[in-house]
Amino acid sequence: MTSLPSALKCLLFAGIFSLGGCMSAPTGPVAPPTVVVAVAADLQYAFEEMMLDFHRVHPDVVVRPTFGSSGTLFSQISNNAPFDVFLAADVEYVKRLADMELIDRTSLFVYGESQLVIWVREDSSLPIDQEGIKVLLDPRVKKISIADPKHSPYGRAAQELLNTTKLADQVASKLVLGENAAQSAQLVENGSANVGIIAKSLALSPPLRAFGKFAEVPKNSFKTMIQGGGIMTNAKDRASCEKLLDYITSPRGRTILSEYGLRPPKED
Repeated sequence: MTSLPSALKCLLFAGIFSLGGCMSAPTGPVAPPTVVVAVAADLQYAFEEMMLDFHRVHPDVVVRPTFGSSGTLFSQISNNAPFDVFLAADVEYVKRLADMELIDRTSLFVYGESQLVIWVREDSSLPIDQEGIKVLLDPRVKKISIADPKHSPYGRAAQELLNTTKLADQVASKLVLGENAAQSAQLVENGSANVGIIAKSLALSPPLRAFGKFAEVPKNSFKTMIQGGGIMTNAKDRASCEKLLDYITSPRGRTILSEYGLRPPKED
């Protein structure tokens, strides 16, 4: 059999590689848009419930949350952490990021007011219903959990509550600090503290509601925080971010937030 001349071989190989370069590579399914959200820890359970409903309305959008103290999340975002949306326990954090041009000011919104409660385990004999905040002086209370005031708006509110009620000096040695609002509740749940001053939104969550009980604190004993959020200026998919924010402020989102004690600001 006569072999092909070398020049013809080169032309054939060149044609094959040229054709291969023009052919499109097989493509798989297109990944759905993803919204990466920094979420204040007090909102964890309410947010998870909202997202179950959100995905029924917008099955094409994936939401990936990171929960933490608002102060810690603020610090991460200030250092260019790759979030698309920030939901803070204190809207002042969001405004500061807008001043730094890291959040689009036109996207800023509010979604609730902070509320504190005294929370104990269900098996506790502490008379929180009768004593309220004064139960902290009960000799059986050895440890009181609050969120770390350095990072958590709820921790600052709890510290202000103790100062306003003139209990701060009397209970200072009993305080144990959680890294964020959720961890302050966990310290009571796991027995590391006898009582916690925690976000009402956590006390009303299904896990904690089944495990513990709570009592309200005087509303004029700490400065109410307005909780809010916004979209990052460098958000990867602005349209999907707006779908998420629209849902949170929709009647469906508001209903879930109210079930967790997060009433819209200025609501009676």
